[in-house]
Amino acid sequence: MPTKSSSVIVPVVRKSVVCTYTPAGGLSYLTQTPMPEGGASTLESLSKTWVRTANFTNLKRTHTRLPDNAFSYDLVKAPETRGHLLAPQYKGAVAGSWTQREYWWSGPFLMVIPSAPVLSNMNWNALNAQLIQKAKGNQWNVPIFLAEGRKTIEMVAQSATRLALCARALRRGRFDDFVRLAHPSAAKKLHQAVKSGNLTRKFGKSFAADPVKTFSQYWLEHTYGWVPFMSDIRSAVNTLLDVRDHPDSLDGTVRAKYSSGPITTSSRNVLLYTYSAESLSIYGNTSTLSKQTLKGTWRYSLKPEDIPGRFGLLNPLEVAWELVPFSFVADWFAPIGDYFAALDAPKRFNHLGGTYGVRVLQQYYVEPTRALPTGSVFTGGKGLAERITVQRVLMTGIPSVSLSAIRMDPNLGIKRLTSAFALVNTVFRKR
Repeated sequence: MPTKSSSVIVPVVRKSVVCTYTPAGGLSYLTQTPMPEGGASTLESLSKTWVRTANFTNLKRTHTRLPDNAFSYDLVKAPETRGHLLAPQYKGAVAGSWTQREYWWSGPFLMVIPSAPVLSNMNWNALNAQLIQKAKGNQWNVPIFLAEGRKTIEMVAQSATRLALCARALRRGRFDDFVRLAHPSAAKKLHQAVKSGNLTRKFGKSFAADPVKTFSQYWLEHTYGWVPFMSDIRSAVNTLLDVRDHPDSLDGTVRAKYSSGPITTSSRNVLLYTYSAESLSIYGNTSTLSKQTLKGTWRYSLKPEDIPGRFGLLNPLEVAWELVPFSFVADWFAPIGDYFAALDAPKRFNHLGGTYGVRVLQQYYVEPTRALPTGSVFTGGKGLAERITVQRVLMTGIPSVSLSAIRMDPNLGIKRLTSAFALVNTVFRKR
């Protein structure tokens, strides 16, 4: 396995000069020996490891698929910054005399090189869930559809009836009846109410008295009634078409990408450097940034069991989870549903090969702001250190979602926040 590495090491020079003035002798300068914190520091380093492909030219010429190879790359950069501190003057024992000290630094001064990332701590679950979902393609979960179908069809029928009655009320110029029918609570016993001509007063009253609850009911009906129902119908049609045209043996390749960050943390007025022998301290602001990008490529073949799997017949635990009340709310905070949805992957797929790739960007920024002793003037020292780590490893088996690796990761957008508000107003709030 070829390896290439290089690095630039520069000394971090720290020295001080004492300036003394006396009326008799004038100015004198004394350069101190380097302060003990001096040493060597990495200014830039690069490490690469890769695997050569045998007969690469012949494989490319014959359009043969290239093998999956591992690869690693690690680049560290730290700026060569300079710093200068002028300490305050101190009066000497002789009248009119004084002493003042200056400090100089050069090299990657005050820099902190980000440590190498721990790949096992990254969110591989999210990437594997995407790979499995893409490999499954179109699906129609028949058990879930049948379990929830009665309520859904009843809701659709009531909504369609209410819309038809609203249209008839408008056509006849009966605006009051239209307003009352438009309220979600009018979905019950519509035929009896219209036939008797007695659209109860509470519909119109609640429509005006609680418009928030009315909106909430409409939102939930649309988001968790109409939209899933139409999606199930489309999935059923697409899945049946796929099964009709589905060969007995099919190889496929799917790719997925998952990014997290950038995550930034900042600290203000922290101690950056101290030299206790001379009571010297430098304070400033720091910030760190971390961004991770995970990529996966998976090659697979389908088993005969994939066909019943497309209709949700191989994964009873997924069905059970979906039927748990408000399980979708739990998935907003921890993707438990991804774990159950991936359980049938070994029954439906054969693993042919693939790779995982990761790129991690880490940055450390420092900006000195003040120094002690009080009255000191500090300049320079500001800089940005960076580390870029890239690694590609071979995929040794079917991607899986680990239950132990599931982490709390709230995924709340505008749509889910609106749904949460609607649930509180309609389900959990009693009036």
